[in-house]
Amino acid sequence: MRAEVFFLTGNSIVRCILSHKSFQKIRTLYKIQKTMYKFYSTLLITLSSTFASFGQGFTLSPADSIHQNIQVGSYYTSTINLPHDNLTTDTVVIAWEVISIDLPVGNTWDYSYCDYTSCHTGDITNAIMTPIFPGQSAFFKVNLVAPQAGFGMFKIKVFNVDNPVNYEVMTFTFDATLDVSAIEKGQSVRVFPNPMTDDQLTISHVLPGSSLKITNSLGQLVMNETIAGSDFVVQNANLHRGVYFIQLALSNEIYTTRKLIVK
Repeated sequence: MRAEVFFLTGNSIVRCILSHKSFQKIRTLYKIQKTMYKFYSTLLITLSSTFASFGQGFTLSPADSIHQNIQVGSYYTSTINLPHDNLTTDTVVIAWEVISIDLPVGNTWDYSYCDYTSCHTGDITNAIMTPIFPGQSAFFKVNLVAPQAGFGMFKIKVFNVDNPVNYEVMTFTFDATLDVSAIEKGQSVRVFPNPMTDDQLTISHVLPGSSLKITNSLGQLVMNETIAGSDFVVQNANLHRGVYFIQLALSNEIYTTRKLIVK
């Protein structure tokens, strides 16, 4: 029994007539070669993954993510430490890069970063730290003030500059809520003169950043302003005689409502 076999060599096709025994030998060698190819391919992938895990030179402490419940209007700092892993005596140079920032609609949060080397404004998206030695620890901080309630998340990529492919992702999350004491502070708000007899109205002891809404007795909005400071003066209000309601809110949470009479 014979077998007809075609071989591709360069741009030519060679036709061979082989005995059944020779054909079986070639077929066996082909299977062995194919198996060895799969083995070496798997080995290379494994070795690549293994070697990629070496050389990072640092760990994340206490974890790769950190969450804080914060109060509107207060300053907060959230820190993840990056200690040398002490597996080698080599120095480690760490770099970081902002992956994403997710903040409430309007993005009025004020934030910045500090690393082992220096501090950076929020518009800086990457930097390289000074080297750390065994026994030393770098760090990365997110500093912020949230003038409005909501949820915020920062994702930061951090890696050894000698091995940028093998990186870690640090996640900082913040949940900002209005302080209960802010509602209590609303009790000290003053509205004068009340009754109002001219075109000037003063509202004092307001929480900075508050929204002011004045509605008439029919519920119609006659004024909508944002108060930057603690006092606000309404000039030429042109409010007709009647009853009005003054509503103050911070981060969409109402903390006081006052009745105003215009004569």
